[in-house]
Amino acid sequence: MNEVFEKHGISYLSPSTINGWIYSPSLQLLRIAGYKDHAGPSAWRGTAIDRAIGEVAFNKKLSDEHLTKIAETVFEEQKSYSDEFDEVKADKEKTAIPKYIKSGAEFYRSIDEEPQAKQGKITTRIGNFKTPFIGYFDLLYENEVRDTKTVGRTVSRLTQAHCRQASIYAHALERDAFIDNVTTKDVTSLQVTNIAHWLRQVEHATLTLNNVLSFSDDTIECARMLTYPNVDDWIWSHEMKKVATEIWRLDDGIIES
Repeated sequence: MNEVFEKHGISYLSPSTINGWIYSPSLQLLRIAGYKDHAGPSAWRGTAIDRAIGEVAFNKKLSDEHLTKIAETVFEEQKSYSDEFDEVKADKEKTAIPKYIKSGAEFYRSIDEEPQAKQGKITTRIGNFKTPFIGYFDLLYENEVRDTKTVGRTVSRLTQAHCRQASIYAHALERDAFIDNVTTKDVTSLQVTNIAHWLRQVEHATLTLNNVLSFSDDTIECARMLTYPNVDDWIWSHEMKKVATEIWRLDDGIIES
């Protein structure tokens, strides 16, 4: 199995690789083939809040204003990497940063413990796959690992994608795993339970990816012949839609065998 991944230039797997494969196989295969798309304004906001929250978890005396400046700087840095984006959406996401900071900072100040690490790397193996999984957690405490998610509204349950991601961290670090969902008004912290169940999902999904990549040593050929893209989905960027249109000939719907 390891040999199949190596033939496609995959030296390691990640939570985002597997979640991306489950959600949009065609798009994930294009990414494996080397095509890149830039993150959008909501992702910039998420990264910005993560960085700022990591600071206040270690130093609870940092003001919201200071944290907001950190987040806005990171936001602008992320924005500079993209040539095409929705200016209105970008302005909206940046304007919301102070509110996310207020609710997120209040929550992490309330945790009566200093983290052991932030933005740390994990490396682990799952199932019988020799290819390692590599990921990056947000905050590591003595008995738990926490991942911060900025969301548009209060959530009452975790997505399966978040459970798979956090379970990989829990498996690697031997800690309980929590997802802290930060909105502009509050934070809902939910523990990921039944880690073994989510790891079985990861293992099964990894096996299906391996099987599809076994079709050919050419990743694009695997994508073109075994999947079909849903470019109406929000996850497809303008750049990747153009790539998909060329590979799958979406303008006329014809696939040559």
